[in-house]
Amino acid sequence: MGLVLQGGGALGSYQAGVYEALSTSQYLPDWIAGISIGAINAAIIAGNAPDKRVEHLRAFWEQITTPSSLSSILPGAMTNGDHRASAFSALMFGQSGFFAPRTPADWF
Repeated sequence: MGLVLQGGGALGSYQAGVYEALSTSQYLPDWIAGISIGAINAAIIAGNAPDKRVEHLRAFWEQITTPSSLSSILPGAMTNGDHRASAFSALMFGQSGFFAPRTPADWF
């Protein structure tokens, strides 16, 4: 059986949950492929022993979905579906364990 994981950041966390459910079933993939965030999940799955895959997926997703550094500056910024503050925070500060933004000098 093959497991193909597509891209799309938010979709990646769902993929991790799907793999967790698959890992407790008789339907374990023989082949894994992915693109973008799906490739990262695929690499974590393929690069770890079967009994450690879910643990490493969970650790990765817990690390990259921690509250942003802007959350402590602007408490309540994420209420009422306002995710603009989170996007701005990622642009300015990056996401720990996932990426760091380039400095403005790198843009020119």
